[in-house]
Amino acid sequence: MNFLITYPQKRMSESLKEKLADVSDPLYCPLRLLQPVTLTVTEIHTIQEADYFVITSQFALSIYLKKLITFNRSAGLIVLSKKMAQRVRAIGKQAVIVAPEENQRSLVPILKSLTGYIIVLSGNLTLSGNSLPKTVETVRIYENKWDFAMQETVAKKLANKRINRVLVTSPSGYQRLKEVEKLQPTSFIQPTYYVLGEQTAGIIYKDHKRVVKPDRHIDVLKQMIDKMCQDERKNN
Repeated sequence: MNFLITYPQKRMSESLKEKLADVSDPLYCPLRLLQPVTLTVTEIHTIQEADYFVITSQFALSIYLKKLITFNRSAGLIVLSKKMAQRVRAIGKQAVIVAPEENQRSLVPILKSLTGYIIVLSGNLTLSGNSLPKTVETVRIYENKWDFAMQETVAKKLANKRINRVLVTSPSGYQRLKEVEKLQPTSFIQPTYYVLGEQTAGIIYKDHKRVVKPDRHIDVLKQMIDKMCQDERKNN
């Protein structure tokens, strides 16, 4: 059997990749193409004026560390995970607040407690504006792209595979996966879907499919890889 992993292989630790390879022949298909966007003069000015940046994705953090930090080195950072905080502290920046859980809801109390100009550095599919305080503004710094040609490429890659477990990392990833499944239905053997958060789980539940979600909102990627591997061993 194959596991379908919609998380970038190059960003996964060697230990997690080894766990997956021990129990399956994993297929890595991120179902997205992330690209930085060109900022306007107004957006650059907004970044320069910020007191805090909220960063909820590793790709947004990479853009910040490579480029945006040059516009504003003094602003504090608010991130979703210890792993993200480690990347920031590795360059000598210590003003980092880590959310207590790896989800956007856990950011709300933090943001409400802060004074100052807070900017979310986000992609085009980020939904944070629906739950974060109205005083928090957003600057779009990257695009999450997907088109039919990419969909066909993934479907061809999955031809003649037997997928019984799928790691889904976002609601948009699940919607894209559904289109791939339509093109290659025989490759999916009534799979179980493993998710990183409640929002993705809720969407899949509505489709009446088997879903497994984290027990805790910390180290969610490792949790779900462990669950996939444990469940596979139980069934063999």
